[in-house]
This record gives sequence, C-alpha cells and structure tokens, in this order.
Amino acid sequence: MDSDRRLRYGDIGKEPMSYLEPINGGPLCTSETNWTALPPILKPLNPCNEGGYGNLPLMSLEVAVEYLKPMIVTIPRDVWVAKENCQHLHDHLTQDESAAIHLYTMGSVFQHLNDVLRSKNRAKVLVPWLPYLKLLLTALCKLPAVKKTVWRGTSLDLSTEYKPGDRCVWWGFSSCTETIAVADFYLGESGFRTLFCIECENGRLIRPHSQFDHENEILLLPGFYFQVVDKTERNDFPIIHLKEIQPLHPLLESPFSPTESADNQTNSTLNIDGYISMKQNAPTYETDGERCPIFYVVSC
Repeated sequence: MDSDRRLRYGDIGKEPMSYLEPINGGPLCTSETNWTALPPILKPLNPCNEGGYGNLPLMSLEVAVEYLKPMIVTIPRDVWVAKENCQHLHDHLTQDESAAIHLYTMGSVFQHLNDVLRSKNRAKVLVPWLPYLKLLLTALCKLPAVKKTVWRGTSLDLSTEYKPGDRCVWWGFSSCTETIAVADFYLGESGFRTLFCIECENGRLIRPHSQFDHENEILLLPGFYFQVVDKTERNDFPIIHLKEIQPLHPLLESPFSPTESADNQTNSTLNIDGYISMKQNAPTYETDGERCPIFYVVSC
C-alpha cells in the first residue's frame, strides 16, 4: 500500500512534457473507430458532435466502471469497498460521487487512468474510461477550489526538465500534500529526488473521500497548466517552484453539460437496473457464429 501511495504522489516522471489535445473525450469518430460497435450509452458522443463526456448521463459507480473490468480484474471488489467506506456523505456529494474519488485513491485505478490521460493516443484509449471520468470529475468539480501552496515529490532528478520561465502541462491527476513533511516522506532520504513547491489556484481537498483520510491530500485536476518560477537547492536535491496559470484555451472539458453547473447539477444517476435494461435491449453483432450484445464492445 505504501508503494501505491508513493507512486500516486511521485509519478511526475511519466508526464509527456508536451502539449496534447485538450481532454474532453470527443468527438470519437476517427478512421480507426468502429462507430457501430460503441456501447449505446456512449452514443451522445456521435461523430458530428463536438461535445465529450459532458454530454454523457451521470451513472452509478457500478455502471461507470463496467468497461474497465477487462483491464482491472479487482474493480468490482474495489467499487464495493469504496461505496461501503462512503456511506457518511460530505461536501454535498452523493455516495457514488464520493466513492468515485475513494476508488481513485485505491491502488487499482489511478495508475491506469493517468497512463491513459498522458497517452498521445488518448482519443483511442480513453473511451472505456469516459463514464467513470464523468463521475469522478463531477465529484471533484463540486468540491471547493483550494488556493494555496502545496508540495509534491518524486524519486527522480527532474531538474533539467523544468527551467525557470517554462510553461508546462501535467495531463494526469496530480496528488499533492499541504505539508512538506509528508512530501519528504514520499521522497525518501537518499538517491535522486526532486521536490515541487506548487502555488495552485484550483486544487481539491479530497481527505473526506480518500482511502487515506489521515492525509490532507490536495488533488490537481488533469490539464494542470503552470509556469516554472524558480529552482533552488535543498541539501542534495532541487526544489522547483511552480505557479498555476490560466491557459489560452481550456485543457480540460467541464463534466457538466451546457445547461448544468456544479451548483445545479442533478443528483440522478443511471443505476444498475437501468444498466441491465439497457443490456437486454442492446443491438447485437455476430462474431465466430455467435450473437453478442454491442453494449460490451468498445473497438477503437
């Protein structure tokens, strides 16, 4: 478990250090997309629609992770644990929304999701994640924005990749801490290390919803855009000072449709009964002489 936490706080070295397409999950129609094979629940992301996951219905956590089962075999168990741990609601979130955050902090999800968000082939590989990403971002955007200095460390020497004056993007979710002591714990005491001091404007305090509710974890949303302000030395490793700035164009689509906001967003979700009904009524396709529901197929 400690290794998972260290990785969640310290996976900065996986950032591509390049500008990718903004994160919105659509449009999905490309020359490599088998559009007819997309699940009916993703049909709002049609090839003529510029909208992304913001147009999807809000689903229960069990339904939102349905497409992740082939890649994360423990996901049904982890969803059950997350919802059991989120029965006492906080911050005006529903149980499904709170559990979506809790699930992210567990070891099974964050690494897979961040790898997808950082991928240059994101348009292809993000599709199965869209329902869960919609639920997770809805939950996070309903939390108050945190404006303060936070810390993040990694057991890599990244001093040459971040130069004062540079403007960069972190495409994955970024776990940070309010205290330098916690960052030091994840850094370790020897070897290559880099500590980031970050002036954030839109962090989210997820402690009430986290698996590790004793840590004041501040989560930075994907598409975190910043400028490198300064670089100093502390003992035998660098401290890099970052400041969040506003990009010229949004790098992360809102999870809400144009008629919704975090204040008026409906709490209704597609539950498991609706999901079963949708499965039973889904069209089918033929493979190896058998008829299979198109609902299960995501082919990009």
